[in-house]
Amino acid sequence: MSHDDHVVHDTDFERVRQNLDGLYGTVAALQNAEIASRIVGTRVLDVGAGAGKLARDLSDQGFQVTAIDIDPRAVAFAREVTGVEVLPRSVYETGFPDRSFDAVVFRESVFHLDFERVLVEVERICGRQVVIFESNSPNPLLRLGRKLIGHEEHDERPPEYYAGALAAHGYVVTGPTYLDACLIPLSGGLLTRPLPLAERASGFLLRLDAAVTGVAARAGLDRTLCWRYLLSGVKAR
Repeated sequence: MSHDDHVVHDTDFERVRQNLDGLYGTVAALQNAEIASRIVGTRVLDVGAGAGKLARDLSDQGFQVTAIDIDPRAVAFAREVTGVEVLPRSVYETGFPDRSFDAVVFRESVFHLDFERVLVEVERICGRQVVIFESNSPNPLLRLGRKLIGHEEHDERPPEYYAGALAAHGYVVTGPTYLDACLIPLSGGLLTRPLPLAERASGFLLRLDAAVTGVAARAGLDRTLCWRYLLSGVKAR
């Protein structure tokens, strides 16, 4: 479904609940810790908050988090599952005062948006830092998997596009750092079933992923093999 240049997927929220309670919940917590380590300041806007997992994890680490999502089903689900009050607002016109935030975080949401248009509002309400955590579209297995399940995005771009767009707006870009060489397909990610027996072998799979991701980075293959990436753009004050 589309809402004014937003893409809203027809999400199986019961599957999301099960996956967050399983191995993927651990994976998401590790990802969110990586995101937290890059954030400058304390006032954070979580764009496309979904189930509220990132907002909850950041709040637990002491950040002042405001979460928004255009999908009313996600707003209700986040309240129920993570206890996060997600505001039903569009990132194109948030209604927040100027310079309300130190950082704006897009966790797996920029593919749903017109990023250049988004940056206009981001510059107004923040203008200091943008953090992007997203699916690594250059990974051929990721593209194949999406094709098989019929998963489409509004405007899917490689990480270099977002890094270039941020640099053009005066941000000093760090990354991308590539993550998760194994864990996304094995854990099922947020939306699909995990591999059989993955939950029982979670400790081994976490260690395996760390090892394979490290080897891929040293071999220069992380852009091809990893399923997620993280980048940050910061403006000098």
